[in-house]
Amino acid sequence: MGRLQINYYTEFDEAIVFTLCDLNTNIIYWYDIQNDITLKERILQQKNNDIDSIQIYIPTENVLNENTFDEFLNKIESAKLVQFRKKNILSENYEADYSKIEDEIRDKHIIDKVDYTIKLFDGIKVLPTNVICKLFPFRGLDENNTYIKGFNFYTDNEELFNLLENLTLSDNHLTLKIHEVFVENQNEKLKNIISFLLVNHIYHIGWRGKGYKDQICVHKLFQYSKCDCERCNLERLNIKRSNELLNETTDDNSLYGTLRKGYTYYLLGDYKSSVDVFYSIYDENDRLNNPIKYTILTYNLSKLRRLIKWTYYGGDEKQLLQKLSSINFDIDEPLIKKKAPYFLEIFKNIKERKFYDDTKYSIDECFSEIQQISFGDKYGNTYSDNKYEELKSSFLRFKSYLEHNFLIFNHYSEYGELSKKILESLFGLYTLKNPVSDKYEKFDWTIIEMWIFNVDDKFTKYLLAKYNIKKIILDEDLEIPKRINELILNLIDSNEYLDNLGGLFKPIKIDKILNKILIITSLLDIEFREKETILSNIINLSKVIKNKHYIPFDELVNFIDKNENEISKTQIKEILDLFLRDDHSRYGFGRSINIYVEKCTESEIEDFIKTVLKIDDLKDIELDLENKYIGKLFYFFTFLNENLRENIKLRIIKKLEEKFDDKLYDLGIIYDLIDFDENLFKKFISTVPDMSKNEDEHYFRDYEYIRLGQVINLVFKFNLEFNEELTGLLKKSHKKYFDYYSWLMDIDNYDYSKFNPYWILEYRTIYYFQRFKKSQKLKEELSKSLNENYIECVAKIYFEQLV
Repeated sequence: MGRLQINYYTEFDEAIVFTLCDLNTNIIYWYDIQNDITLKERILQQKNNDIDSIQIYIPTENVLNENTFDEFLNKIESAKLVQFRKKNILSENYEADYSKIEDEIRDKHIIDKVDYTIKLFDGIKVLPTNVICKLFPFRGLDENNTYIKGFNFYTDNEELFNLLENLTLSDNHLTLKIHEVFVENQNEKLKNIISFLLVNHIYHIGWRGKGYKDQICVHKLFQYSKCDCERCNLERLNIKRSNELLNETTDDNSLYGTLRKGYTYYLLGDYKSSVDVFYSIYDENDRLNNPIKYTILTYNLSKLRRLIKWTYYGGDEKQLLQKLSSINFDIDEPLIKKKAPYFLEIFKNIKERKFYDDTKYSIDECFSEIQQISFGDKYGNTYSDNKYEELKSSFLRFKSYLEHNFLIFNHYSEYGELSKKILESLFGLYTLKNPVSDKYEKFDWTIIEMWIFNVDDKFTKYLLAKYNIKKIILDEDLEIPKRINELILNLIDSNEYLDNLGGLFKPIKIDKILNKILIITSLLDIEFREKETILSNIINLSKVIKNKHYIPFDELVNFIDKNENEISKTQIKEILDLFLRDDHSRYGFGRSINIYVEKCTESEIEDFIKTVLKIDDLKDIELDLENKYIGKLFYFFTFLNENLRENIKLRIIKKLEEKFDDKLYDLGIIYDLIDFDENLFKKFISTVPDMSKNEDEHYFRDYEYIRLGQVINLVFKFNLEFNEELTGLLKKSHKKYFDYYSWLMDIDNYDYSKFNPYWILEYRTIYYFQRFKKSQKLKEELSKSLNENYIECVAKIYFEQLV
C-alpha cells in the first residue's frame, strides 16, 4: 500500500517512477504511475471512501535493462508531458516544425523526396492545404510563392515543377518523358505522387518562380478506374459487395486497409463492428510510437462511444461502453512536438475540428458572396468571378478529408448543412439572367451525388421553388443517368442487406435517397426514355424491397403529376399497384388515379375497378366508404358506359335516401354522378357543424370542419344564390374565419378594407376559381394588393387562373 497525496497527481512537475529490484534474480521492475489512465478515477474513488492511500501494481512486463532503457526514458518524458497538461501550462504557441523533413530529404532525388514526405503521414492521405504549402518539397524558396487556390497549386520549387512537367501518361502507365530510371520502384512512387494530388484535388500546377512556365494540367495524369474496395462499393450503394468484402479474410493488414474497413462499418451504421475493427489495432503505446495512428483511432473510438451511448440498441451497449471507457483524446501538443513535429498542425486540425471549421468558413464566405451576386443580377449587375471553383474545391477536399483519412463525422446535421449551402449557391449561379455574368451552366456528378445523399427532400423543394428551377442541364460527358441507375440497380442486388440500414441516426437513408433521385430525375434535361428507365428501376426495387417504408410513395406520385403527358399508363399502373398492395393506408395518390384513367380504354378502366374492389361484375359495386379506396374511384366511374353510370347513380341515391351520408353525397355531386336535388342539398347543408364556439386555431385543416367550404363549392358549381338559409350558416363559422366566409358569400359587394389576399389560397377548386374570375371587383383589389405587397403564391393564382 503506497501513500499518495492528490496534489502529487496534479501539481508535481517531474515524473514519478516506482522501481522494485528482485534481489534473487537481479531484475529491476518499474511503474510510471502518471501514465496510468485509470489513476485519477481510482484516487477519487479512494477519497470518496475517506481512504488517503492507494494500492499500486508494478507490471511484471516492465523490466528495466539495456534493451528497454530507451522505452523507459520515453515513458519518463511522456510522464512529464502529462504533468504539464494536468497543471494547464500547455503553451498555445506550439507550432509544427517541418525543418526535419527538409534535412531528411536534402540529398534525395526529387521523386524520393516527395515519396518520403507523403509516407511520413501514413494513415492521413488528405492534408490541409496550408500544410501542403509548408511541406518540403512542395514549398520552394519563398513561402509566399507557394499556395493553393481552388484546384490550382502554385509553387516556385523548380525541382518539383520540372518533375511533374516531365511526367506523361501512356497506356495507363505513368512514365518520365526522358525514359530514365532514377530511383527504386520509380513507377510505383510516381503513381503514389499523382494519387496524392488526385485525392487532395490538385488539378493544375502553376509556376511562381522566375521566368515563365506553362501551367501543368496534372488532371491529365490521373488514372481513373472503378475501385472495388468496401468503401467505394458502399458509395455506389453496392451494399452487398461491400459486406462481402468486409467479411472476406484478407492479407491486407496495412493501417490504411484496416482504417478503411472500420470506417465502412461506421457508414453502414454497424457501430459495434466499427469499434471492433478500430479497437483491434488500438495500442496505448502508439501515443509515443505512432502518434498519427493513435490520433485517428482515439478520435474515431471517442466518436463511436458517443454514438453507441445515444443511438445504439444492440443489448450489449454497456459492455461496449465499458470497453471504450478508457479511450481519452488527451494526447497533447508537447508530445506531438517531440515525436512527430511535422504532424502537429494536422493533429490540431483533427482535435479541434479545424478541418470542419475551415471548410465551413470558406463555404459560408462563398455562399454570402453568391447570394449578393444572385441579388445583384436582378438589378443588371455583372460578375466575372462566381466563386464556383472555390466553393466546389472546398467541399471536395472536405469530403476527401473524411473519406480518405477515415474520420468519423456528424453526417446527420453538419455535413448536410454544408451540402445545403453548396446546392443553394449553385442554384443562385445557375439562375443568373445576365448573359455577361459567369454562370454555373451544367451540373456534374459531384453535385448530383452530393444532392442525392446529403440534401433532404424538404429543403430541396424549398430551393427549387425559391429559385424557380424547372430544368437541370447536365454535363453530357459524365453519363449521369447511367450513374443514377447504377445506384438503384445496386440497391436491388443488395435487397437482403437493406433492412440493416434502417435507423434515425444511421448515415445512409434509403428512403431519402430514392426521394431525391425521383425529384432530380423529373428535372433532368434528358430524353424521357432515360427518365423512364430510372423510374422503372425504382418501381422494380419497390416491388422487392422488404421494408415498404423505404418506398418513395409521395415522390412517385409527384413524378406522375409532373410528367403526366409523357409517362405511360403501364408505369402509372405499376405505381398504383404499389399503393394498392401496401398493408398501410396510403393517401395522396388520387391525382395519379385520375391521370391513369384518362389514358385508359373503357375495358381497362372496368378491369381496374374490378381489381381494386375485388369484384367480378361492376353491377355489384358496393358504395361503402369504409373501403379505403372506393372514394378514389369516383372519377373512374365517370368514364364508364351510360348503363353502368346509371346503376351507380341509383345506388348512390338509394343509400342517401335510406341514410344520408355527407361524404357520399359530396363525391357523387362533385363528379356529376347524381343530379342536383334541392332536398339532398338541404340535408348536406344541415351537416355543417357549429364552430362558433370552437377555440382551436388550427381547426380549418380538419376534414369535418371544411363542410361550409364544401357547401360554398356547390353553390359556385351550380350558380346558386346565397339565400337566407345559406347566409345563416355564417353563425356556425369559426370566429377566425367569419370574415373569410362573409367575403365568399358576397364577393362583389364586400368591404375590401377587411380583405386578406391569402383567402384565395384557402379552397382551391375549379368552381372557386371560376367564381373569382367573374368578379371584376376582386381582380381589381388583388391587382392593387399585389402592387403594394407582392405575394408569390397569390400572384401565381391571380395570373394563371383569374386573368
